[in-house]
Formats: sequence, C-alpha cells, structure tokens
Amino acid sequence: MNEGAGLKRTELQVLESLGRPSLLVLDEIGQRTESEWENRTFFKVLNARYYDMSDSILTCYLTLQELRQNLGPSLVDRMKEGGGMVECNWPSFSSPTS
Repeated sequence: MNEGAGLKRTELQVLESLGRPSLLVLDEIGQRTESEWENRTFFKVLNARYYDMSDSILTCYLTLQELRQNLGPSLVDRMKEGGGMVECNWPSFSSPTS
C-alpha cells in the first residue's frame, strides 16, 4: 500500500495495522526501553494477536529467564502456548571472535 510521504497516521491506526498481517516479526525486542507505555502497548499488540490466533515471531539476545523478566510471565506463557519458544544460544555471527 502506497500511503504517500505526507500522510500521518494516529497511534491507534498504527497499532491496528500490527494486527493485520498473518505473520508479524519483531526483531531485537530486548532493545525496548521498557517504559510503562511501551510495556502496555507491546502487551496489547501481542495479546490481541494471540486471541486472533495470528502468528508472531520475536527475536532477541536474551535467555529464556531474561525474556520472562522482560516481557512478563503472561506474554511468555501465551507465546509458549501458541507455538513455542526456541532458545538459540550459539555465538553471535555479527560480532568478531577473538
């Protein structure tokens, strides 16, 4: 969809658009600032996708324990219940090895 450079969307329109794709991939979620607004918004988006049975993939450089602390137990449980979690704990390919 070509929306033009001058078109401004409301916050609600942006959040609703995150529910439309059949697959939503959110990269580097561990880089969130974890403000109260951000945590609520993140929960609303992922919770709505969970109830709509829409697929979501989250990537981060966090252990499962850190992820549970970052997202909260209810979102982690929804992610596990809706499909699963895969911990990829091998060395980073983007950083040089010493």
